[in-house]
Amino acid sequence: MKFEITKYQKAGFKLLLKHIKREYPFITELIPDYTWFEKYGTHIYFNIKFDLERFYKTTGTTPPKQYAEKPYLYSLLTNNGSYLMRYVDNELGDKLGLEYNKKVEHDLNMFYKHLPDYMRVSKYEGWDDSDFENGDRNNIGIDFYKKWQAQKEAVDLGVGEWEPIFDPSKYYKED
Repeated sequence: MKFEITKYQKAGFKLLLKHIKREYPFITELIPDYTWFEKYGTHIYFNIKFDLERFYKTTGTTPPKQYAEKPYLYSLLTNNGSYLMRYVDNELGDKLGLEYNKKVEHDLNMFYKHLPDYMRVSKYEGWDDSDFENGDRNNIGIDFYKKWQAQKEAVDLGVGEWEPIFDPSKYYKED
């Protein structure tokens, strides 16, 4: 199965970005990854591009303190991460781990579920009988999934990876 998004669903993602930026102004882009949707039919995960400098200003955080002692480490802040805790000092990490991702996911889902049906992706959208047969790992039966598909419930959204936009040369210049 290869999922094709409509122009209205793309517009829904744009509205979602506009909305989420109000709460998280450092987020610059939501990049949907349809891998899980094509495999399981119920989730879409986003890789989230964000401005790391703006994140520090917004949250009142800083890069890990030990990086100042070894400035070449600042280049590590350009790597993607599963949690924002990797970009801040250890003492702040607890606030920016799994629970923070869950809060972002909650906020994404709350807005997305209120979009009109035609602007959002629904669970099992575009799936046919063969997709259900290939994905039926619990031998529940196609009818179960067809009923679920007919409800047109919005997919669940999740955080895949955080993709920082960051220029380490501001902190460290190689010789």
